[in-house]
Amino acid sequence: MLLNHTIHWNADCTQILIYLGSERQVSLTIREYHILQEILRGKTALEIATQKNLSPKTIETYIMRIKLKLGCKKQRDIISLLIWHDMAKEILLFDLVAKPTPID
Repeated sequence: MLLNHTIHWNADCTQILIYLGSERQVSLTIREYHILQEILRGKTALEIATQKNLSPKTIETYIMRIKLKLGCKKQRDIISLLIWHDMAKEILLFDLVAKPTPID
């Protein structure tokens, strides 16, 4: 089963859900998603830390969490996984600014 959209906001708009195949869903915080986008742009932890005005250790912690959630051992495996699932471009283009308003 193919999903029409493979990236969604969760119900309360606090996390981004990424669907890898029809049965695998990964939930990332907004910060983790931003870091993932920068990884896909080829930036290092130091470059991301400088850009986000955070310590490199903090960025490395976020990268570690992303790897755990995606089931990757190395940072380059993240890129390979997302390319394999044809998700890299979609992740880079997903508009975080257009966050929907939660319905109460």
